Amino acid sequence: MNPAGFVAGPRITPTAELLAWLQTPAQPRRRIRLPVVVEFDELGIRDCFVGDDDDRLAIRIDDTALGISLVDRLRGDHPGGRCVVWLEGYWGALVSGGPELPEQGEKRWPFAVLGQPEAIADLAQAATAFVAVPVD
Repeated sequence: MNPAGFVAGPRITPTAELLAWLQTPAQPRRRIRLPVVVEFDELGIRDCFVGDDDDRLAIRIDDTALGISLVDRLRGDHPGGRCVVWLEGYWGALVSGGPELPEQGEKRWPFAVLGQPEAIADLAQAATAFVAVPVD
């Protein structure tokens, strides 16, 4: 489902093609909607990715623009600790130039969330979805 002002963009799988599209510079910066799997516990987000368990693009959420953290917004509606949601925002950090912390494990690409998450029924629906891009 895409809200008013958005249309289907590239498919989210294969994620290698999606990553190439996301990293292509655009001016002005593209505001997009991504179908994202979020796993969390009482300490915060444990895992966050686009795609499915076989073809995934790990992301690191930058929720500084929200005021209330993404995980706090998700806990009330998704008590099981795992959900699939549409997240609207920008590929990359909201503000760049700060120190980069070393990562352990797989590469996590930053995604700056700007709006309220919207639930998606199941992972299979998200894995076959498209990125939502603004109507020109």
